[in-house]
Amino acid sequence: MKMTKAVILSAALALGVSVGVASADGMTAQEKFDALKAKGIFSGLNDRGDSGLDQNMTRAQFARVAGLLDGLNVDATPSSTTFRDVSTDHWAYEEIAAASRAGLMQGNGNGTFNPDGHVTTEQMATVLTRLLRIQPDNSATVGGDVSDWAQKYVDAALRAGLISSDSDFQAPATRGQLVNSTYETDQLQGEVRTVKEENKPSIGKLLALGVMSADESRFGGMETMSKDDVLKALGTMTNDKLDLSKLTLSDNPSFAEILRAYLQALGYPADMLNDSDKLVEQAIEAGIVGEDSPLLKVQQLNVPMTREWGSYLTAGTLFNASTVTVDSEGNVKQNADKKLSQTMKLPKSPIKVELEDIEGVPTYTTLKSIDTSIADRLSNAGGGGGVYIPPVVTDTTAPSITAATINGQNVQLTNGETGTITLQYSYNDGYLDEGTISVNEASTLKITAIEGVNLSQFATNFLTQSLNAGVNNLDLISKLNTIVMDPQDDGISFSLVNEWDEDNNGLTITGELSDGSNNSRTVTLTIMVGEV
Repeated sequence: MKMTKAVILSAALALGVSVGVASADGMTAQEKFDALKAKGIFSGLNDRGDSGLDQNMTRAQFARVAGLLDGLNVDATPSSTTFRDVSTDHWAYEEIAAASRAGLMQGNGNGTFNPDGHVTTEQMATVLTRLLRIQPDNSATVGGDVSDWAQKYVDAALRAGLISSDSDFQAPATRGQLVNSTYETDQLQGEVRTVKEENKPSIGKLLALGVMSADESRFGGMETMSKDDVLKALGTMTNDKLDLSKLTLSDNPSFAEILRAYLQALGYPADMLNDSDKLVEQAIEAGIVGEDSPLLKVQQLNVPMTREWGSYLTAGTLFNASTVTVDSEGNVKQNADKKLSQTMKLPKSPIKVELEDIEGVPTYTTLKSIDTSIADRLSNAGGGGGVYIPPVVTDTTAPSITAATINGQNVQLTNGETGTITLQYSYNDGYLDEGTISVNEASTLKITAIEGVNLSQFATNFLTQSLNAGVNNLDLISKLNTIVMDPQDDGISFSLVNEWDEDNNGLTITGELSDGSNNSRTVTLTIMVGEV
């Protein structure tokens, strides 16, 4: 969607973002220069340390500023020459190499860097956007005097409040403009670091309650929030009572998609959430996120979220946001005293997950210690003090398989955990080419053993699949096929199944089926293959 400067300005103001970076905080450019100089990010132009705010800055000078702002070692000598127009005795040789290695600045596409060229506003916007790890919206355009390649970066920088909307984007930026934008970037970096640190207990709470999960002690905060992540969270938040037929989620949902889903969990009807421009306003109104949150500056609506930011949004929805009641005329009533955490599905005890990839995430030994709303709920289960609190919902039943098929034939199941299928063929060899599995609740299937197959050859969790309640494709067959690399791409051959069948009693596949309440059961599937 093409956006004019006026539209971006209005949108930024609606999000509480200041686009007039030179005066929004009352500081002069000289005061900001002095602050950045004290941190060692900017240097003066001469022995007196003059700021030279009205002068331009070269690309070499900005490479040093960007590297220092990003915390890079700008004095490390690179192992090889990066650009042919930056010799090893150039004063910024190490700085340019550091910024290039970090992906902050690039050359001109012909092996040169143009170190003495002036930094334009759109180039500055691009570097600062990358430095803040903002994923731009590839479809965003701002029009005007912005180069095609820079449209998405300028859009992201405007929304983050890093540059002024009245800039001449292709013209060289003055040192004063660079100081203003660098100062705003430094401030936003600090806000993001603070929020991420404060979010660590929230990650621990979500893991303890089974709202989110970790992969063998690894949370993967910088990985993209998946559809399964969102569905798992929604299922726990709403006791699997949310009508998923009115929910649209891509495999890697955008910020807008997740907001719509979480607002629906709070009680907003789907038809009230069609206007993307109002989603952030509704989320602020509900209490999912604060209007001054740095998330609203660094996250684009049409771009997927990282799991770290996703946990921040999920915790805000679960513990901070108010549920709502909407009447037939569309009037929204905030239920300020009713949080999703007061009615959510609880495990029997906290799920203990000690993360290895994020330091400082706590674990919890009792449900009451997780959140005050849960403590109050458990203390007054069934009612008390004149205030009704819904009874604790505890799930103690392990999920089960309700049906399964392979190659279109039904698997004979016993007790929801064991199944046998006989596949027959004549003349030519057959193949395992498709399968389905149906389960009674949202769960995760992890294949733990396949007779005759060494599973250590597969990547961690390669044979793990998230399942929705009802019918799902059985990913095991297609995943095995990618490893076997069958030249005809027809699937796993029956002859290979018999080769893996070491005891001649059918190929046995074993897995663990678990749900968000830490209930699990061992499941087995036996595949018999024989000639007609």
